[in-house]
Amino acid sequence: MAAEQLRQNLLKETGITCWYPRYALPGAAPSHEVCVQSTAIAIHASEPVARPDSELTVALAARPAQVRVPDDTRAKLGASAAADVLKHLKASTEMAPPPVAPILDSNSATILDTHQAKHQAATRAQASAPQAQPQVTQHVAEPFGFSWFAIDKRLSVLAMLPPGASRLSSNCRVMLQRMLIALHEPWQSQGLEEQSFHWPFADDPDLAVDANAARQAVEGFIARRLRVQHSAMLLVLSDQLPWFLQQSGSQAEEIAVGQLKIHRQYDLAMLCTHALHTMEQDAVLKRAAWQSMQVLRERLGRT
Repeated sequence: MAAEQLRQNLLKETGITCWYPRYALPGAAPSHEVCVQSTAIAIHASEPVARPDSELTVALAARPAQVRVPDDTRAKLGASAAADVLKHLKASTEMAPPPVAPILDSNSATILDTHQAKHQAATRAQASAPQAQPQVTQHVAEPFGFSWFAIDKRLSVLAMLPPGASRLSSNCRVMLQRMLIALHEPWQSQGLEEQSFHWPFADDPDLAVDANAARQAVEGFIARRLRVQHSAMLLVLSDQLPWFLQQSGSQAEEIAVGQLKIHRQYDLAMLCTHALHTMEQDAVLKRAAWQSMQVLRERLGRT
């Protein structure tokens, strides 16, 4: 016991702190023996000194730049023993790695160095912190719908639907039929096969609802219709040109309402005039729409 007390006093005077495993944490695995060669201290004295317990772990909290044995300790140990202790302490100071602060991990009851403890603390803080979602600004396309009528190889019709409608009303279908007969009399016996498009497709949070996704969906729908029945002209019944039909690019030609222009993407001539449901509410718009469609009538008369 006296030898152990002397060893602790010597280590304390030289700036070395002893660390002892006191108890095992609940649920922790059994502690394994940790041997740190760089911090092992061999004490040679005139009398035999008891070896420390095998479970004792010695870690260095700090080391002074110069190792010195106090005079009172030198007197107790004798000149030869003090010289040996000084020799071992100097070798330990020169060869040992940078000072580490022993930290007891609450999960495994093992000793961790400062760098590993900081890394674990940063990892836990990052895992517990809420992940910041990247802010991506996307223009969400408002719900819309339209009906497509493939008349023949000369003309197709795109009629915008009022909000909430799934198909054209019976009155609007009759109005469209009369317009087609006025444009080209042989279409009197032409049946109207309606194919509708609605955006968004379904109320699914995983589906994209931005304007880019809506435009791609419309382009795919129109491309399929034109593959089945390609037309030279497209009549768009809408109060203003739908945004998904506006051409993009430096060479795109602006298409105004009431003017027949070439849509280069679909390779057809396109005319936009008033919507059927607005003409049903305001009869004055029928005259304006009919005047705009005279250019179609002239082209149909030449074919």
